Amino acid sequence: HGTEVSVEMHLTGQGPWEVLLNDPFLSQVIETSPFVMQFSPEQTTQITATTVTDANCTATTDAEMWVNVFEIPMQAVILSGPDTVDFNDGFQTVLMLEEVQFAEQYTFTVSPEEAASVSVQNLEAIVEWNPNFRGEAALQVYASNFCGQGLPSELKIVEVISTIGLNELLSQHLHMYPNPAKEIVTI
Repeated sequence: HGTEVSVEMHLTGQGPWEVLLNDPFLSQVIETSPFVMQFSPEQTTQITATTVTDANCTATTDAEMWVNVFEIPMQAVILSGPDTVDFNDGFQTVLMLEEVQFAEQYTFTVSPEEAASVSVQNLEAIVEWNPNFRGEAALQVYASNFCGQGLPSELKIVEVISTIGLNELLSQHLHMYPNPAKEIVTI
């Protein structure tokens, strides 16, 4: 989008040539072949040579080519997902993403990195939480294609907790064992 491109024309016959192109291009007088024409298209553009004249004759033609313009994806958006994850409910959560125009893939960053790993299938992000992690994790997604990476989504802050057992570190006066337990607990 707005990036300069080069179009190379190979002409036969004897120069100089005059090539009449479709709008918005002007007639080109070409001294040598191949000829390189440079321009910066704002949108996908068709180039058609309608008439080619060399030193000996004039010919009509319909030689055409397309210059396709692709854009970097827009900002990615996390539509939904939990603000708190409790390991008592499992170690996996799903975030829903908004489809981003021109996106070919979605890539996540997680901070801290050891908190989780994320895989994306269609517009669902599957978050596999590290069972040893507790605390706040920040997730962010980027949409990208072969032109580059779009702006990151807003941070999604998730509090990761576990109510599977008692957190003895938070209580200085209460100690339970075994922790976690199935039947008998000693206080």
